[in-house]
Amino acid sequence: FVGRNNMLLVNPISTSSELIAGQGQAFLAQPSLNQQAEKAFDFARSLSVQRKVAIYYGTARKDSLLAAAYQAVARRNGFQVVDMKKVSTSAQVMA
Repeated sequence: FVGRNNMLLVNPISTSSELIAGQGQAFLAQPSLNQQAEKAFDFARSLSVQRKVAIYYGTARKDSLLAAAYQAVARRNGFQVVDMKKVSTSAQVMA
């Protein structure tokens, strides 16, 4: 419907870039998981020359998807992932 009527489509809920792939007039209101990971590593590169990261994530499905995106971006950018774990308790356990 949107494509046939030359309208914009804004998805306010999803963070999946697959939903808008190939649709020039479709947008996500929130950044995709891959975009979030890319920007996080852009920031990490600006802070340190060390190329080692640890990725800790929660029990929600979105957490594991974001962690996988972070891992892929880290490796693609020459970072070594030294630890990657799902955590289900308080953040104090990681310290």
